[in-house]
Amino acid sequence: MEERGSCQPEEPILKPARHAFAEAAAQVNAVIPIKGRSKPRSEPYVPSYLINGSEKCVVCGDVATGFHYRCMTCEGCKGFFRRTIQKCLVYSCKLDNKCLINKFTRNHCQSCRFEKCISAGMATQLVLSRYERAAKRSLIENNRERRMLQYVRDQVTAFKLSEEQRSFIDSLTVNYASTFQESSINPDGTKLNRGERVSAYIRQVVAFTRFIPQFCLLSEADQLTIFKCCWFELALLRMALCYDPNEERFYPPLRMIDEEHMPEKFNNIIRVFAAVSRIRLDDCEIALAHALTLLSLVDRYPDKHEIQNTKLIKDMQRNTMATLRNYDTETYSNDIARWLKILLRLNDLHALTRSHHAALLAEMITSWNL
Repeated sequence: MEERGSCQPEEPILKPARHAFAEAAAQVNAVIPIKGRSKPRSEPYVPSYLINGSEKCVVCGDVATGFHYRCMTCEGCKGFFRRTIQKCLVYSCKLDNKCLINKFTRNHCQSCRFEKCISAGMATQLVLSRYERAAKRSLIENNRERRMLQYVRDQVTAFKLSEEQRSFIDSLTVNYASTFQESSINPDGTKLNRGERVSAYIRQVVAFTRFIPQFCLLSEADQLTIFKCCWFELALLRMALCYDPNEERFYPPLRMIDEEHMPEKFNNIIRVFAAVSRIRLDDCEIALAHALTLLSLVDRYPDKHEIQNTKLIKDMQRNTMATLRNYDTETYSNDIARWLKILLRLNDLHALTRSHHAALLAEMITSWNL
């Protein structure tokens, strides 16, 4: 039986108890192929010429499964003939090559069975060598993957940005750049302390949300809950985007932690940051990723029962996710899974905040210019 290669979808670096984007991703009709996977069959394959009834094997008289090496044979005789040719096996008969071959006696004399295969017309030249079989299997697999990829490309071509989505991206991107201005200096020229930097950053987050459509329709209580739950995660996202995995440094650098001798306790955090950074998000994706992080509250914090308008938040999340999907489909047509990679990395960042690394993350954030 042929082995089928498989290419599993990219796994999250950290595995949270509940995938935050699973429901929303399904709602925007994600189409991601799994290499080599074919539709499972509920019944064995039957050739069209056997639909009207079974035929007998020309070698042993057992039920035939189809034409094998130019003859109608059963699976047993097909395999026996193939192994004999591939392994160059030589048999001898103890009864002057006159043995009766049927489905009960076919295993008694291999020599007479092989001779009957030849006399029935089975073609030795059609048996592939080990290398030929590997090449054929590879060709079949490549063709299958090519067809699947073309199918997926045909599907995702329907994901086009609407004018409303283009306008949303343009507005969000411009306002993200103008809102999150890095500054650690007070107007009077003195440096901001830790608390002042965090407060200034939260004010930037509040200002950024004004450019998310319908966010202003949420009650003040819902908006406050979102800010309280998500500002830390947004800070992690910004920090990850400023990490250079090649240089293994942050830009701007951490002030209170020696990056060159960073303790091993930070390794898992840095690994997540590096995975985010390697995607190389462009300005539009960065703005959309920040919006999605804010709007993921209902999925990621299901225990927040005080949220009043969960439906509106989910609608905004779904619309923003569809915008990211359509944008990446148009902009990065050669990477059809790019938008889902971004969602996985956002989920990894969230998993960090819910892990035992939270105290370390707070130490890193306060050592960095938000």
